[in-house]
This record gives sequence, structure tokens and C-alpha cells, in this order.
Amino acid sequence: MISLKIFRIWQRHMIVWRKYLKEAILGTTGEPIIYLLALGYGMGHYIGDMNGLTYIQYIAPGLWLSSAMGGASAECTYGAYTRMTTQQTYNAILAAPINTHEIVGAEILFGSTRSFINCMVILIVFTFAGLVKTPLLILMPFLGLITGVFFASVAMTVTAWSKGYEFFIYYYTLFVTPSFFLSGIFFPIEHFPQWLERIALTLPLTQMVYVARELFIGKFEMFSLFRCAYVLLLGLFFFWISTKMIHKRLIK
Repeated sequence: MISLKIFRIWQRHMIVWRKYLKEAILGTTGEPIIYLLALGYGMGHYIGDMNGLTYIQYIAPGLWLSSAMGGASAECTYGAYTRMTTQQTYNAILAAPINTHEIVGAEILFGSTRSFINCMVILIVFTFAGLVKTPLLILMPFLGLITGVFFASVAMTVTAWSKGYEFFIYYYTLFVTPSFFLSGIFFPIEHFPQWLERIALTLPLTQMVYVARELFIGKFEMFSLFRCAYVLLLGLFFFWISTKMIHKRLIK
């Protein structure tokens, strides 16, 4: 349950975020759209259909969710670290009757909100591009929200551990980039070696890409709810870890 204190911290972040709204949205939605245009129309001409879809239709759902991953990750790594260290925002908030769990909860809510907004922006872009063929795609921003909860929670865990901005290179290189390329966005993971396919299946983004692709073709199976629950539970686990680490770092 989102307490009023968490909502107020989230509200504070949203007010500040509005000052660089255009830059933030462009930074985390521009890249997936460029990938879609370059690979979908360019490489897609040589690849042809894949699993009954044109290549641009095949990669669109995953690129859609990658914007959610990017938005939550950016806000809960560089943004959160700046608030925690450079700006000393967390210390100022702790002067009020607010605890570290509420601070972290607000950060994850804020990162997830950015994921939701990114997916809404891409929904509009894809609608004008003629890629929205089913009303089920209105659910895509909510898949982005679930994806955002997970990546925001993991990013906050990394932020709690980080000693400087350079540390985030490990997070992006060892986790975000593999998630982007190994989660089935660009090709079926069934073509991987068995050991690599098993690793790919454990990636939360892989599970969300499966659900997104179903929605894209107008389907929604009950097993998709288990995929979403898996990602949410992992997000809650990392939320718990990150609150413990942030508390230990701030309360001395």
C-alpha cells in the first residue's frame, strides 16, 4: 500500500522532473524508436517474416518494454544517486518524520511512473506508425509499469551499493545490456544454445517480452499472469534488499 508520505516524496520528484521532461522522455524513448525504424524497416527487408509477423512487428513489443527498462534504470541509478549524495535530498527528507523505506518506495514508484509514461509515449508513436492493431495494446503501459517496478528496484539496490557514478557501468554492462539483447526482442531465444536459453528465460525482461508479444497479436493467456507475478515478486525482493542497504548507508 502506498502511504501518503511515499506519495508526497513521489510528488516532489515529479515536480522537479517536469523541468527536464522533454529531455528525459526523449533520452529513454528515442533509442527504442530508432532501433525500430533502422532494424524494422532496414534489416527487416532482408529477414522477412518471423513467427508469422513482419520483422518490425516482431521487434516492436520488446523495444516498447525496453523503454520502460531504460526509464526506470536511469532514474533510479544516476537520478537517485544524485539525490542521495550530491544534492543530499535524502538527508533533508529524513529530517521529517519519514524513514528510509518510504524514501526507497517513493524512488521505485517514481522510476515505475517514468516507465509507464515512456510506454504511453511509444503507444502514441506506434499508433501513428500503424503498428497498433488491437485494443489489447492499451495494456502495454501497465506492462511497462510492472517492468519498471523490477528495474527500479534492482537499480536502487545498485545505487545503495555504489561509491560513484562510474559504478553504474557495471549495472548497465552486466545486466541492462544482456537483458536488452538476450530477452528475445530481436530473435527467438529458442535458437540459443541450451545453457544460454536457460539464462535468458530467467531474465525478467524475457518474461515481459513474451506477454507483450501476445498482446501485440491480440492474445492474452492466463499463464501471462504468472509471468507478471514472477517479475513483480522479484521486484519486491529487490525493494526489500535496497531498503536495507539504503538504511545502512544513511543511518549511521
